[in-house]
This record gives sequence, structure tokens and C-alpha cells, in this order.
Amino acid sequence: MNKLTIPFICVLCSSLTLIYGCKKEVFDYTITEVAFPTSDEIDAVDCPEFMLNIGDVCAVFDQEGMVSVNCDCLDPNTVDVVEIEFINDIGAAVVVTVETTPSFLAGKTYVEVPVEGITLPYYLPLGTESLSVEAFFACADLGVASQSADSTIAPSVDGMLVELHVDCP
Repeated sequence: MNKLTIPFICVLCSSLTLIYGCKKEVFDYTITEVAFPTSDEIDAVDCPEFMLNIGDVCAVFDQEGMVSVNCDCLDPNTVDVVEIEFINDIGAAVVVTVETTPSFLAGKTYVEVPVEGITLPYYLPLGTESLSVEAFFACADLGVASQSADSTIAPSVDGMLVELHVDCP
């Protein structure tokens, strides 16, 4: 009987070591859900690849850039940036259509100017020396009115602030 007891005890000890000596691994499962935009959301933006509109802020090389008319995210170091301050003299919010000469590379074409006004950046080709800004908007008695502002600064208009008054004559 001793011959069976020693192997049995060895097998029992080995089994107990395996059963209680092993630690159970715990795995964390991560579920990632991707929310795809609806076709209505895609149709509502100018640049579906960014889900942004032309003139919206985007990120390029960890810097703040702007979405161009070609749906590129422009690096602010490769363009001249001009800020246009829309001063609302009408006394009510108004939608303004903006045109520049030379044409801007990125910036909002249609701007809703609140009563308190708004300042927005516009990206122009590098080395732009002169700028003409024209704003078109609706006036109750006149129909479509326009205001313009012209500036010339050599060697570049980069960093310039242009004030544009929105007012019905």
C-alpha cells in the first residue's frame, strides 16, 4: 500500500500546485464605436473629408490652420493672414457676402454679423501687398447694398486688421 500512497501523494501535490498556483488572467475588452456621419450631415458641409466648411479652423502640423476653397488645411506660415472686423451699424444681425481682391485662399464667404460685430481671419497668397474687401448685404429699403475697404502695405498685408462697416445708407 505504501507503493501506491507515495505516487498518489506526488500526483495530488502536483495537481494542487497547478490548480492553486496558477493565477487567472483578466483581460479588459475595449469596444470602439465609430459614429459615421449621415448623408444629410455630409451634404451640409463644404469639405466632407474634414466635416468642416471653407474658412473653418483646422489643425495642420499641430498648429491652427484654416480650410481652403480646395478643402486643404492651410498652414498659417505659408500664407498671409488678414483679419477683417465687421462692424455692424445696422442694429440687427445681417448676413454678408464677402469678396476680396486678390481672392482669398480660405475664409468665410458668407458671414452672419451679429449686432456686436465679429472679427474673422482670411488667408491670402503669400506676399500680397494690396487688398480690396467688398461686402454685400440686404437693406430693407434699398435691396442689396455694399461697403468696401482698400489697403496697401508693402511688403505684405500679413497681420493687418481691416475694418468694414456694415450699414444701410
